[in-house]
Amino acid sequence: MPMERSREPDAFTVFEHEGWSRVIADYQHLLGRLTQQAVEATLDAAGVKSGDRLLDLCTGHAILAAAAAGRGAIVREIGFFRSCNCCGAAESPGAGL
Repeated sequence: MPMERSREPDAFTVFEHEGWSRVIADYQHLLGRLTQQAVEATLDAAGVKSGDRLLDLCTGHAILAAAAAGRGAIVREIGFFRSCNCCGAAESPGAGL
């Protein structure tokens, strides 16, 4: 079944940004510990090691990116909106993000 394209993509983008802006801090507060449990296993499954290049694309508060940087990976983080990236970097000082 083909996916229908949005008839109003700009309105959808505004809707998404406004919605996530309201809940992003609570998202991390409520789910941060839960998602943290899978970080090392996820990086192990991906074989992330020192010197690897990793793109963290819209994954939230950069929990995986910080852990990968802690392993010596070269990490580039691109988030849905700037406040999300800033939270991740702030929670992982010195992580190289």
